[in-house]
Amino acid sequence: MKRIHQSLMNMDNKPLNSSLNLFIESWWQRELFKYGTKTDDECCFCGENDSIDHTFIHCSFTKSFIQKVIRWFNTTYNSHISPTIEEILFGITSNSNEKGIINKFNYITLFMRYFIHSRKLNNKPIDLLDFVNAVQQRHLIENNVNN
Repeated sequence: MKRIHQSLMNMDNKPLNSSLNLFIESWWQRELFKYGTKTDDECCFCGENDSIDHTFIHCSFTKSFIQKVIRWFNTTYNSHISPTIEEILFGITSNSNEKGIINKFNYITLFMRYFIHSRKLNNKPIDLLDFVNAVQQRHLIENNVNN
């Protein structure tokens, strides 16, 4: 990463335009990710310093992915769940009449966290279509086991 920053300096050793820097760094991170190369302290999704908090709370890629999953869930199950970050991380506890939908939501968010974690371990991007396919496969397997 240090070499990237050094290469982004002009001949007078002054930084190039910051938006150009961001573009080049973003492109570089995608290239590193594509070839499975990254340093251990970098998030494989965005290149920032990695931690559990970063992965599940602060990473712009996972934030976007989580919002897509919530929209997909609400569309698929005709619901209007708008969870807090704590509810996304730990599940929704409620005594409401919507216990069935809450249980489905908790299951989906649990699987979503597993999906993010497994993709991260395998240096694979997180994608809603891949997630939905994984949920559908899991649902088929569970239905066959229960029948």
